[in-house]
Amino acid sequence: DFPTFSLDCQPFCGCSPLSILPYRPKPGTTVPGFCALDPDACPAEHIVKRSSELIVVLPDQYPLGYDASALTAGAELPGLPLRRLDDLPFMMPSEEMSYYPVLQQLFQHAGVHPKVIFQSSNTNILYQMVCNGYGAAIVPRRCFSPRDPVSPFSLRPRLYNYACLVFRSGAEKTAAWNYLLELLSI
Repeated sequence: DFPTFSLDCQPFCGCSPLSILPYRPKPGTTVPGFCALDPDACPAEHIVKRSSELIVVLPDQYPLGYDASALTAGAELPGLPLRRLDDLPFMMPSEEMSYYPVLQQLFQHAGVHPKVIFQSSNTNILYQMVCNGYGAAIVPRRCFSPRDPVSPFSLRPRLYNYACLVFRSGAEKTAAWNYLLELLSI
């Protein structure tokens, strides 16, 4: 017997998810959210389930490219300011991606206008496009392999994508709540 719960995913980006939801959740409602900025800046209660640094990857033959074959999993990556992406061919995540609106805001704020030549909601496809020399992309670090012909860079400042549960303060931790946490831990 499994508890009953409804799951309503809402994206949010560095602001209170409760202020941008299309409706006001009932007290105690759990709202899973995906954000690309530090969830500690969020005034609501939350539990971070996963975090991933978003990195810039360029084909290694690009002028900014370098040989990354000796990099290890936890190695410090060289930094790359967003402005260096201006006018480069760019593979952009599609609007369905949790970090799409954050990239739009960051590019706009920095005055950067990458030449978007391709969009996908599949980060592996974006990464493979870079591996094949088509341009740059911003993808989760877990996509990178030192065996691939790409040059990875950390953004400055660094950008992270967080998957977290966001809930109203004082929400009751019911059987459904515990079941949802188990599901998200898989």
